[in-house]
This record gives sequence, structure tokens and C-alpha cells, in this order.
Amino acid sequence: KFSILRKSNQLKKKKPMGNKKSSPNSDSDSDSEKVWILRLDKNTGKMKKVSYDKPNLRPQPVPSEYFDQKSQKWTKCKGEVRPIKDVKQLKLLTYNLLLSKFKFEQRIAYFWKIVQESDPDFICFQEFTEVYWNALKESAWAKNYYVSVVPIQKHFTIMLSKYPVQFYLTEFISHQGRYILFAESSINAEKTAVMCVHLESRFHDYDYRTH
Repeated sequence: KFSILRKSNQLKKKKPMGNKKSSPNSDSDSDSEKVWILRLDKNTGKMKKVSYDKPNLRPQPVPSEYFDQKSQKWTKCKGEVRPIKDVKQLKLLTYNLLLSKFKFEQRIAYFWKIVQESDPDFICFQEFTEVYWNALKESAWAKNYYVSVVPIQKHFTIMLSKYPVQFYLTEFISHQGRYILFAESSINAEKTAVMCVHLESRFHDYDYRTH
């Protein structure tokens, strides 16, 4: 059994005026707030109370790279973000590539084929690994995209965009250190964000999923 509780002093806060309910992640919450977890201790068979810091919800800029045709090298973008104008539609591809080496060569060839045939404007990959990263840098199709550069972990998420956009990263409540990655730009004069996130299934933890 798993449930999420809030610090007792938060429960003592005055209710906001009107019918608007306060959000657990609203700006009114203290930055030092803790999230409390009741988790079953397998050794004792009893519920154990643990806590961790509230995630930092302020977006942090993420660098990006593009393939420079002159130098024939992947190069760090210098912050050039241009608005996307006069577009009638945009294609988005999202894919969990699976953290596994099982038939890797066949799978990655199939993944790259899907990308080339669909020709998306934005790509979101989950369960990306360093092996995928190296393969992506060698692929011809990727040289037409701007790629977010995030810290390489056992597996992580990345985004690719045909347009020069600003990528951001923000934390959220997670047992596995996951985050929200998003690209922000102006599309037809409207501020727009495309987001990529790898949620945790935890299908036995109903309260966690509900929260």
C-alpha cells in the first residue's frame, strides 16, 4: 500500500476565497515543503514514513546541438530561437524505444525508418540510452534536427525539433529522478510548448497514480 500525505502545517493553511482549490504544486507552497510517503517496509511488514523535498518546478534552460554543414560536426546552438510562421500543421512523433539490448540493431533500424517515413517536426524519445545517442549522431536524418542535450543517464528522454527552439527541463514528483522536457517557441504568433515526459507506471500504487 502506498499513499501520499502532505505536511501537517499545510493542512492548517486558510482555505482560499471562492471555489478555487489550491494546487499541491501552486506557487503559494513553500519551496521547503516536503512530500511525505507511507511505504511498506518489507523487513518489518509495517508502514514506514519517508519524505523527500518538493521538486523544483521552475524550468531550467537546456542546451541544444545541430549539425553544422560547414564543419561537418555537431555544434552547440548559441541561443538562436526563431518564431515558426505560416504553418498549417505540425507533426509530432513520440516513441518509447525500450531499455533493452534485445535485437538492438534490428530495432534501431526500424525506429529510424519510422522517423524518416513520418518526417515529424518534433520528436520525443523515452528510454533513450547512450547507445541510442551515439547511433543518432551518426544517422543522416538527425542532421536535419536541433537536439536537446540532457545529462546522459542509464536511460533518459530527449527531444528533437526541425526548428530552432528553446528547450527546458523541470522536475516533478518521481521515484526514479524523471523530469519534464519541453520545447518552447512561437507558432503562428502564439506561444506554444511541446512536452515530453516518461511517466512511471507503478500500477500497484493506486494513490500514487491518482496523485
